Amino acid sequence: MHRTELDGVTVSWQDVSEDVHASLVFGVGTRDEGVDRIGLNHLVQLLVLDEISSEADQHTTFVDTAFTASGTPGEVAAHLAECCAVLADLPLDRLDEIAAQADPGDLVVSLGLELGDSCRDPWGSLLARRLGTAGAGVARWPAVPYAAFTADEVRAHAARFFHAGNAALGLSRAPWPGLEIPLPPGPRPDHDAVAARTAGWYHDEVVAPGIAVTAAAGPLAMLVLGVLRIRVNDALDEAGFDCWTNEWSTPVSASTLEIGLGVHYSGKGRTRDSALAAAILWEQLRGIATTPPTPDELDEAIDWMAAEDGIGLLPIEAKASLLSPSDEFGADDIAAARGLTPHDVSGAAASWLGSALVVVPTGTEVDLAGLARIGCPVGTFAPQGKVLKPSLWRKLRRGDDEHLVLADDAIHHVRDGAVHSTPFSDAILVEHGTEVLLGNVRHGCLTDVTAFGAAKTIGVRLPDRRWRITR
Repeated sequence: MHRTELDGVTVSWQDVSEDVHASLVFGVGTRDEGVDRIGLNHLVQLLVLDEISSEADQHTTFVDTAFTASGTPGEVAAHLAECCAVLADLPLDRLDEIAAQADPGDLVVSLGLELGDSCRDPWGSLLARRLGTAGAGVARWPAVPYAAFTADEVRAHAARFFHAGNAALGLSRAPWPGLEIPLPPGPRPDHDAVAARTAGWYHDEVVAPGIAVTAAAGPLAMLVLGVLRIRVNDALDEAGFDCWTNEWSTPVSASTLEIGLGVHYSGKGRTRDSALAAAILWEQLRGIATTPPTPDELDEAIDWMAAEDGIGLLPIEAKASLLSPSDEFGADDIAAARGLTPHDVSGAAASWLGSALVVVPTGTEVDLAGLARIGCPVGTFAPQGKVLKPSLWRKLRRGDDEHLVLADDAIHHVRDGAVHSTPFSDAILVEHGTEVLLGNVRHGCLTDVTAFGAAKTIGVRLPDRRWRITR
């Protein structure tokens, strides 16, 4: 992979195709939006695509936002010039119309979260529990209704993040005469370091279990994740699960990543045994720390990470030149990984084991040896307020004393004498079909309150943009 600079933008290129493929990447993702601006990057993309004359792909992730195109050198150059010209002076005269037509569900697809129920994605839960409202911790929550965004905040967001100082370009050939990246200059924004929280296992509203560890960025993280994927998938198959796993690597500081796996079920019956699935995740991670991977496992892990073809590597290498660390492992990581030993990988896993975090679906009873149960802080006192009681069905199903108290400044979930309090400033309400879910963005937790008939009663008391409806 070659690198050069064009108009203040780092360009990574490699001859891999007769057609020209280009990926213009900006170092801004969901982690930079904050809980009350989720979706801004996607909206900026839609505004750009509305103005340009050619069709193009686009995506936004936890850490980046990209525009891609392919064609002849002239077509690609014209497309990039159009994108840059629009970003340099973003037209907002059709903002209301585009925002009204937008489908925030496209953002869920782009982020790679659980399609049918993104709030219950295990990786989103793990990040929210670990990071709260900081960085990628907000990715669990649905996008803000795009019509709520003002022209001023869209314009300010574009000016802060979509400029030459925060851009990189991946090309399938060397830059050619006539290719320009006419973006305005600007400083590369800082991505705040995030302090990870306590390790352990916890209950949450998730579709299936997941596991995360805080790892030093680099090739060892890549290999630990790769070996974990191999061993977990083999163990799940042997246990008869009908499921798949998503592997994740999410930057949380200039030197650390959250790496891990989320399980997603596709079958029924025993294949939805979340206690067994959680035990497999935990035991296989511990196993790497005590039983070094075989050379074959290391080769398979490296081959898996190196599986992208030349065109697929373009955005990965562009991101690698822009973000440190990135959320994907590039050619330098893969090359360095080939020089590491099984004991290097085992030692890294052992050193990170103390940061392990496991989520299991609410109601799942697990026994994970060496991993303590954790939870949100609770008290025993609930102040006076409007009391919302659950349906008779929920009372009979759970058999406990449960109700909500809406006080002047907080929502209190009372269950068997334990009081979990959510200040209105930390609350978020998600209506997902017929379900109503109450979240605490600071704790990262989610509670199903459908049976309380509480959507409107709670929603009208929340700060602007915290009542979100998904379809």
